[in-house]
Amino acid sequence: MKLSELKETVIAIRGKEEWEKIENSEEYKIYIAPEEEQLKAVKENGYNIECVYSQTEKMQKYAIYRDAICMDYMKNPSDSVISSALRSYRSIK
Repeated sequence: MKLSELKETVIAIRGKEEWEKIENSEEYKIYIAPEEEQLKAVKENGYNIECVYSQTEKMQKYAIYRDAICMDYMKNPSDSVISSALRSYRSIK
């Protein structure tokens, strides 16, 4: 579903006020931000990777560095990212 279609659907079902809440949310701001700002958000909090639609390997590695559990929120992590998460998780125990 395109973002414009989502907007129309939310407004039709829940009203304009609900869409405005979504637009003002941190998650939405990360979702629509340029890649550099998305990377900065992930560096600050690895769980922000969940808000990024087009995740890069670099973003995923920063998220893993912050917390290996962030892998649950990744789309198609590379073998390198998976290995990093496993090494990070082992070092915690």
